[in-house]
This record gives sequence, C-alpha cells and structure tokens, in this order.
Amino acid sequence: MAVEDNESVRVITTFEGKRLHRLLDWWRGIRSTGALPCRADFRLAEWKAHLPWIAVAEVMRGASGELADGLIKVWGTGLSDPFGGDVTGQKLSDFGEPYVRRWMAPARIVEETLEPVAVTGRVLMPRKDFQRFEIVFLPLFDTNGRFERLLTESELLPQA
Repeated sequence: MAVEDNESVRVITTFEGKRLHRLLDWWRGIRSTGALPCRADFRLAEWKAHLPWIAVAEVMRGASGELADGLIKVWGTGLSDPFGGDVTGQKLSDFGEPYVRRWMAPARIVEETLEPVAVTGRVLMPRKDFQRFEIVFLPLFDTNGRFERLLTESELLPQA
C-alpha cells in the first residue's frame, strides 16, 4: 500500500496537521475506560468546529461477513470541494477505483486491529492533485462489540 504515486495512500503514525489529534484523543479516551467507542458516543453537535471535515460510513459486509463496502451517512461540507461534491447516501463502490482501494485498505486495517489508522495522500481531483491530506479512520462499534461504522476526519495540509 505504500507505493508512492498520486493514487496511493500511505499509513502514517504521526500527523503533520494539527486538527486530527482531538478526534483521535476522544476515541482513545473512551477506549482507555475499557469501553468500545460506539455511534451513540459520537454526537455531531459536540464537534461543530470539526464537522466540515467529518465523514461517517456504515460498514457493509459480504455474504461471509467480510468488509465489502461502505455507505456514506455523513459527509462534511469541507470535503465537497477537494473530494468532488457531497456523496452522502452513496456507496463507496459507486466511485470505482482507485477510490475504493483508498478507503478499503485503511478500513481493513481498522477491522483487523480494531484500532484507528491514519493515512496521507494527494487529492485526485483535476487541478487539485497538488493538495496533500491526512485522514484518521476510527472504528465505531455496535452494542455487541462489532465494528459497524467508520468515522473519519480529514485535514488538508499546507503546501511546501
């Protein structure tokens, strides 16, 4: 997954941007109590300054229970311009490659580890492919402890 081209994303362990730490700290705070962060723990009204960059996808599973797709439930207004418009209510698979791969690779890591993962890459939109971003992917669980939603926050990075 770490191939260096404009279509790839690369897993990172530290953020260059400043905003993503708060959401990650929130998730880790819940987890440190022994609880699994769930959809009810994440209240959009408490994240007003972050909302433009928040997205939430419902995990869709294949016949044998594997992670197969995502249904976008929340798409922040700040994501529309750099990432191509409001996609609320659409499935990830509707966008084709390389977009599916860019979402599924980190989502599969989240499912395997049940921990957040962060990635960096470049926007794929024409005339915006110079723009770099970081995204943190956080799992939200159902009441049975199953990974059911993927909460993400994106940050566009300053240009060098």
